Amino acid sequence: MPYHSVIRVAESFRVFSTISVSKFGSCQTAGRDSLSVLWRRVRIRSPDDEDLLNILKVRFPNLEVLVDNLKETFVSVNSIYTLQIAGVHSRSPASVDGLNRFSLRDLLKWCKRIAGLGFCFDGGISEYHRCVIKEAIDVFATFSTSFENRLSIIEHIATRWQVPVSATENLYPRDKPIIQVLSSVFCYEPFFIIWQQQLLISGGKLQDSVTDLRIGRVSLPYTRKSVSSHESRRPFVEIRRSLHVLERIACSVKYNEPVLLVGETGTGKTTLVQNLALRLGQKLTVLNLSQQSDVADLLGGYKPMDAQFVYFPLYKEFEDLFSKTYSKKGNEVFLTHLQKFLIDKNWEMLLRGFQKGVEKSLELIRIGPSKKRRKPLDEEKIQAWERFSIKLESVCQSNPSSGMMFSFVEGSFVTALRNGEWILLDEVNLAPPETLQRIIGVLDGEDGALCLAERGDIDYIRRHPNFRIFACMNPATDAGKRDLPFSLRSRFTEYYVDDVLDDDDLSLFISQFINNGHRDQQLVNNIVRFYKASKKESEERLQDGANQKPQYSLRSLYRALEYTRKAERKFGFPKALYDGFSMFFLTLLDGPSTKIMKQMILSFLLGGHMPQHEPFDRYLTFKSDDNSGCYILTRSVKEHLGNLARAVLIKRYPVLLQGPTSSGKTSLVQYLAAITGHVFVRINNHEHTDLQEYLGSYTTDGSGKLVFNEGVLVKAVRNGYWIVLDELNLAPSDVLEALNRLLDDNRELFVPELQITIQAHPDFMLFATQNPPTFYGGRKMLSRAFRNRFVEIHVGEIPDDELSEILTNRCEIPESYAKKMVDVMKDLQLHRQSSRAFDGKHGFITPRDLFRWADRYRRFGKSYEDLAKDGYYLLAERLRDVDEKSVVQEVLEKHLRVKLNVKTLYDQILFGGNRSSNLTVGLGASNSLQSIMLTKSMQRLFFLLERCFKLREPVLLVGETGGGKTTVCQLLAEYMQLKLHILNCHQYSETADFIGRSKLISSYEEIIEQLKQLKAFTHFPEDFSVSSDIDEASSTLDLLNGMLRKYKGQVCSADVSKEVIHALEILKSNLDDLHEKWQSIFVWQDGPLVKAMTDGDLFLVDEISLADDSVLERLNSVLEPERKLSLAEKGGSDLETITAHSNFFVLATMNPGGDYGKKELSPALRNRFTEIWVPPVSDLDELQGIALRRYLLTSTIRVYSSGHNTYAASDCTVVTVIQSVICILSTLIEDTCI
Repeated sequence: MPYHSVIRVAESFRVFSTISVSKFGSCQTAGRDSLSVLWRRVRIRSPDDEDLLNILKVRFPNLEVLVDNLKETFVSVNSIYTLQIAGVHSRSPASVDGLNRFSLRDLLKWCKRIAGLGFCFDGGISEYHRCVIKEAIDVFATFSTSFENRLSIIEHIATRWQVPVSATENLYPRDKPIIQVLSSVFCYEPFFIIWQQQLLISGGKLQDSVTDLRIGRVSLPYTRKSVSSHESRRPFVEIRRSLHVLERIACSVKYNEPVLLVGETGTGKTTLVQNLALRLGQKLTVLNLSQQSDVADLLGGYKPMDAQFVYFPLYKEFEDLFSKTYSKKGNEVFLTHLQKFLIDKNWEMLLRGFQKGVEKSLELIRIGPSKKRRKPLDEEKIQAWERFSIKLESVCQSNPSSGMMFSFVEGSFVTALRNGEWILLDEVNLAPPETLQRIIGVLDGEDGALCLAERGDIDYIRRHPNFRIFACMNPATDAGKRDLPFSLRSRFTEYYVDDVLDDDDLSLFISQFINNGHRDQQLVNNIVRFYKASKKESEERLQDGANQKPQYSLRSLYRALEYTRKAERKFGFPKALYDGFSMFFLTLLDGPSTKIMKQMILSFLLGGHMPQHEPFDRYLTFKSDDNSGCYILTRSVKEHLGNLARAVLIKRYPVLLQGPTSSGKTSLVQYLAAITGHVFVRINNHEHTDLQEYLGSYTTDGSGKLVFNEGVLVKAVRNGYWIVLDELNLAPSDVLEALNRLLDDNRELFVPELQITIQAHPDFMLFATQNPPTFYGGRKMLSRAFRNRFVEIHVGEIPDDELSEILTNRCEIPESYAKKMVDVMKDLQLHRQSSRAFDGKHGFITPRDLFRWADRYRRFGKSYEDLAKDGYYLLAERLRDVDEKSVVQEVLEKHLRVKLNVKTLYDQILFGGNRSSNLTVGLGASNSLQSIMLTKSMQRLFFLLERCFKLREPVLLVGETGGGKTTVCQLLAEYMQLKLHILNCHQYSETADFIGRSKLISSYEEIIEQLKQLKAFTHFPEDFSVSSDIDEASSTLDLLNGMLRKYKGQVCSADVSKEVIHALEILKSNLDDLHEKWQSIFVWQDGPLVKAMTDGDLFLVDEISLADDSVLERLNSVLEPERKLSLAEKGGSDLETITAHSNFFVLATMNPGGDYGKKELSPALRNRFTEIWVPPVSDLDELQGIALRRYLLTSTIRVYSSGHNTYAASDCTVVTVIQSVICILSTLIEDTCI
């Protein structure tokens, strides 16, 4: 044991373990290591037929006449399912050992239901067979995902129980279960249930005499609890399929069975459970599980607590218990002292008072009655004092004097278990199996229990009689989904929820949303036909912007109809109908599919008539004077804004914008937020995004306490911000699935760390952007269940005819120039780049490049020649192949009608004016750059780099090692007299290396050592010592204060000057600051990126391609024109957002992909940089000049160091040798190229 303690095992101690083995689940085998020989293994086989009969007769004696048939049905159903799984089609079932889907647990569940029917089974009567079969169908047939397999099992059960097959041929019978609110007066007559019904609904409120809710064949007690107005607004359409599933769920609730609902997204699984809880007035807690869910999310764990939240309840409990045990009057002084300790927050003295009271009480319990107290303590008080003693000991062990308090906070699951509430585990198959195994004991019926070993409990928490557990999941066929372990799944009563509705159900569903004034049966029929046709076309020829099949579900139809109902008043029914179905069936599609769907909407729903167009601003409420004048509203932009504005009108649905990079997805949302007066925030996702970035985490505040700092998403949900999740499909799927509850119509977010559910603010809107996963590396395919929760909008590339308009207005250049620039882009897009820096038609130029080009002309240009030169600098100088540069040159000359002489392009720039001399002066000022020779190549590179700096364009230098990439960055820093921060990347680089991290305070000892070296300390007349332990900081500071007072009082010392005393004051001030921060334990330390942004320095990311893309994606917002960075990792009550200093500049270097360990950057990231190709130095004159400068510099240093004033070697001889070496190298280079 820890701390070398030893626990002796008692004589009677025994260890038992169990292993579940099933071919339907993961076979769990243990002990295949060295410890396996220590276990005595006992194989427990499944009960045979005789065992089954005996068990049933003992457990259910009133079913004795049925046990043979029950057993045979059970065995045959198992065989039928085995044949279905094996793909064998046979009418004669045969038992296959080891492949049984159903266990004794299912057979007992069936029998319990039959016994609960209340029939008197005296044989010879057929009517009760129908009731028995209904229960059998629920237990044995409704779980299968195959409709045909379910019907096959139902048919087999009906045949065995001699019921006509026609009576059970449909899983959802034509007669819908009736939902009624009843009084509790009912009785059973033979084979017919006679209810004395009193419908007690008056004015929408239940009468006090209501005690039961009847759903078909099931009656459940009504629980009178307040229901939130949010829950009461949820609509529920009583279609036949939903009512039958609701009846089955109600039956499982009646018999205390855990329920598992499986089905595709949008089929209403969660809604069914919520509706049943709402009807019964039962509190329901929904937990959205994900792969990051752990045991603490369900059961709870130790969380940092403010001391007062621990001590105040503890004081109240002690005061109540003490007053019941002793006289308050006789102990008034003692209680007054405790109260004063509480008010003064003197926790240490308060604990001592509690301990004194507990010791006295325990002593009284041990000794028994005395002269002063003749009456002994009753058993209830004794147990109360013992429980308080244990609780007090736990608090004492948490060391309150440290400034941090930890207390065990029970999870929502445990709270529901204690209080008899309902719990729903949504997306249960996403959670890790080991997390779910922790609650397996609760699933064993009404006798289930749970021991909170995490809290150190040894007693079990028993299930409250009213506690119920539900779970929902999508089939394992969807992306990121998996099956539950069989050992867990077999404990649920499983129901599969179909997404197939017949025409009658669809008609009823649609009619609920259409106002009476427009309720035309023909219109309803047309919507039914449209919905069925859309689902068919989605499977055959429709595709979305990512070339995937669109997913249409009942959720899509519901949301389209809900929008129609809400928008009708403002826009009229035809326009509202068109907008609603366009939003959920059309906007996600690509160009060709959009035309097909648009024609379907018009022909099916509107008789071929297009409603009048409405401008996007009619859908919005303007709250801001910010009209974002720099945002250009072209035709396609207005179309996208119209699609977005429809979603904003309702303010309920999350929006996913999907499209290529540089298509303006984020700027659309940002513009709408600006003109409507909403706060705009964003989160840049990456491959290692975790829930903490969304929800928040614990950090230390200034006083040293651990406090929970809410994440960006939580703050947005609370305050009604608009939030954009950028690069959505870069984030891990398990993180995204945890947001499902927020994305559906519930609009609520559960924060596991706080164990609270936050209802979204009415103004809250969630947007997401992503690049198509099929075209961009690193992007994931999101699951159908996740995507179906969004309003999807496909944002295509900016049309060519609109680009010139945007360039003219945004970049303020002449229209004629803008059109020629677009012509150049269109021409270059016809070519393909061999290096595939950007795939497809963006090989040579992207829209971002076009805007950079226009900005350069506005800053530097006056003529077409200047426009052509800047086009060459920007587009050609990043290319690695000479022929490709020629393509760019030819296209520029063709459209701009100028002649570019590339050989002399840089001559007048490099050698004109004082630039060369200025650079030489800059080199001389730096010892580290004295060996650099300003060759023609270096001056060209410097010019291109400086041009990027003037416009603050992030620049990426690509070239082989030794080409001078890092050197030219250092040269720029020296020339601009700015500090250069260099971060060398590697494959293990992480985000914290860029932006910073929380670190332990470790500089206290260093300052103490500096203090001991000061003359003011060593020459002080008095002899005293200081401790390097920060725990002794208070006494150390007192000594230093005394030392400073005496020095200022003119303590004489010849070796101690005023400057030394001032240095002592500085060190003392530093110690003060550290002592103040000490209780925080951790302090945030800015990374080089943050320092460069705040100070206006240059930031170089060296070997950027070695870092993981997920790390680099964190820099996206810094590379955008806004140049901002949100420090969610830093924590704090407010999200800190840093806006870059005007001088801040980002540079990056990398080697070309293909070398060992090297790779190319993703197109999405690379497109944010202005790229410059740095060729290797191959010119003989430049090589000779570099070698000579290096040699001469080295020789000069050597000669000066030896005390001579002349060179020691013949310069002519050296030059000759260098020229010979360079010729040899030149030949080798040429041979290598060949």
